[in-house]
Amino acid sequence: WTLARLLRSLDLGGWDGWLRLQYLHPGGITPDLLEAMASVPQIVPYFDLPLQHADQAILRSMGRRGDAESYLRMLGQIREALPGAAIRTTFIVGYPGETQERFETLMRFVEEARLDRLSAFRYWDEPGTRAAELPEQVPGDEALDRLEALMLLQADISLEINRGFIGAPMRVLVEREDEETGQPVGRSYRDAPDVDGEVIIEGKAPEPGSFVTVRIAEAEEHDLRGVAEG
Repeated sequence: WTLARLLRSLDLGGWDGWLRLQYLHPGGITPDLLEAMASVPQIVPYFDLPLQHADQAILRSMGRRGDAESYLRMLGQIREALPGAAIRTTFIVGYPGETQERFETLMRFVEEARLDRLSAFRYWDEPGTRAAELPEQVPGDEALDRLEALMLLQADISLEINRGFIGAPMRVLVEREDEETGQPVGRSYRDAPDVDGEVIIEGKAPEPGSFVTVRIAEAEEHDLRGVAEG
């Protein structure tokens, strides 16, 4: 069995819910999988892809395939097959051997890839691991500076993407009421629990667990705000 075959075998009938695939390996993103995802309306076009880096030498040192060029091709295939797909990833900065040039490869990739969401972590030297024995260890303060630069770049990208939804209707799953304001709060298909943003809803919304159409009025780096319709 493949994941694509499994998705096609789902008998969801008229179920009006969402299925979200989490933590997909980049090597498993194939035309067959994308076609299968597009064929099942309940599967949201959301991709959580742990790329880890974009420089080929660093990725090989991590024991991973891929590079910036192949990752950009993959992202293009996703967006062509599933327009509006939301894409998040995770990177490690300061990995042994990450020269300034290799870090700049990562920064150029992030700027060109225009990812919806990005999490990043500073490499941490863990005794007993293979990476701890590698040469060219990056000083901790330098790694922290790189982490900050990367997240500032992504903050601008995420805000720009979110602003593109202002004025548009968005289907939102109501999840809770804000404890302080009492406002309904939910998530769009672009927002996975615990790691992504939320949609703060103005006006009357249905009970948690229900869907509502929200007209987006304001955008922040992570969250959106809008008015419930209907």
